[in-house]
Amino acid sequence: MKYQELINDISNINNSTLTTVERAINKTLTIRNWFIDAYIIEYEQNGVDRAAYGTQLPARSQMLAESVVTIVPNHLEV
Repeated sequence: MKYQELINDISNINNSTLTTVERAINKTLTIRNWFIDAYIIEYEQNGVDRAAYGTQLPARSQMLAESVVTIVPNHLEV
């Protein structure tokens, strides 16, 4: 095997595994977002403090944004 073939093989393996990982992450994030949405919908439709929800939305949005941890490194964003 020549050095350039080695480099090409390693590059091909890297590219194919990154594509697989990106797809897996996309599927996982889609499922995560679906569950988050389901919880929000459940809260909006049946929440005890439903009447005051709209007035509290900006503060709640900020609290949610501060509590969510980014799980996708920048180099994997699609």
